[in-house]
Amino acid sequence: MFSSLKVKNGRTRVYYFLYLLTTMIGFKFNEAAMTIKQLEKTMETLRNTCVPQFPSLGADILDGIRSGGFIEGNKDLKCYIKCIADMAGTTTKKGDIDVKKSTNQIESLIPNEMRDHARGALNACKDVSKGYKDPCEKVFYSAKCSYDFGPDKFMFP
Repeated sequence: MFSSLKVKNGRTRVYYFLYLLTTMIGFKFNEAAMTIKQLEKTMETLRNTCVPQFPSLGADILDGIRSGGFIEGNKDLKCYIKCIADMAGTTTKKGDIDVKKSTNQIESLIPNEMRDHARGALNACKDVSKGYKDPCEKVFYSAKCSYDFGPDKFMFP
């Protein structure tokens, strides 16, 4: 849906925000979170939105994140992960985890069967970013912490 839009265009973020808002409102009215299939589709949209900004990242590197392939020397990978978090609305402008927004996302969007794990990962990793200055590193190491918290349940676009 968004793969043909230019991310550098400011309207893309507005369109994506409206898409997320519409999705969240729909789930609120239905009193249900996303299904795993819907979550996977949303993650695909996030990925397709951020990938064009980082042409040096091949599918093998991006897919590797899902299995713990956090390449510490790759600045583009770190900033790609930040792009995903920014688009998901779970970070502050400085790259710190926004606990309130993340909690709201967990409660309203994450499938019921994944919520306990997501809450635990958020609690375990919420302060990791405080050890870094660079916003991309803050988000990268927070995501890595989330993977380390539960590799078998980790999902990433």
